[in-house]
Amino acid sequence: MIMDKTVELKIWARPDFISALTNVSEKVIKSLEILQEFWETPYPLPKLDIFALPNYQATRPADSWGVLLFK
Repeated sequence: MIMDKTVELKIWARPDFISALTNVSEKVIKSLEILQEFWETPYPLPKLDIFALPNYQATRPADSWGVLLFK
């Protein structure tokens, strides 16, 4: 639950990388809560997809509306 609404959160990763994602969902929820409090604005989307991409080599941000990519 994020600021009085339910947000569907999905964490995506390769099977061999899943063990490195311990507590990621809790950290993402806490981060969203802090950002919402700071900006005084609720997260506007019904869902958020997080993609763990080890060895990701992009030089520019690749985040999109409702999707976050990280190494």
